[in-house]
Amino acid sequence: MITAHHATDAEFDQFDFTRLGEYTAVNATDETAVRMARLGAWFASRSLKDDMVTEHDLTCDLDIANPYATTFDALWDMLSEQDADSLRADLEADGYDGIALRDTEFDCTSYVAFDAAQITIVSRD
Repeated sequence: MITAHHATDAEFDQFDFTRLGEYTAVNATDETAVRMARLGAWFASRSLKDDMVTEHDLTCDLDIANPYATTFDALWDMLSEQDADSLRADLEADGYDGIALRDTEFDCTSYVAFDAAQITIVSRD
């Protein structure tokens, strides 16, 4: 089990994977950034509430047992040539149930959960 944080302005009690990438699609101009957001639900090893200027920090337990370890740049390159659903399906076919990467922008480790069932909200700030 990994304990991590999710910064958000939204009020919710469970993650809705039909809404993946909505925030990024409105705020980013690059299609690859939107593809990144649509891979799954993103989390960080520390609170990013202040960095991202959001209203809430959700502390969550993630049931990610076998994350695909990569870098932000490598993941960006993969998604510049492939859509999020295809990449996620390829990773799952290889036995991965999420992603872990070093996030140099926020100086932390970021995690991507592939399924809402992997996420338990523990607390909200």
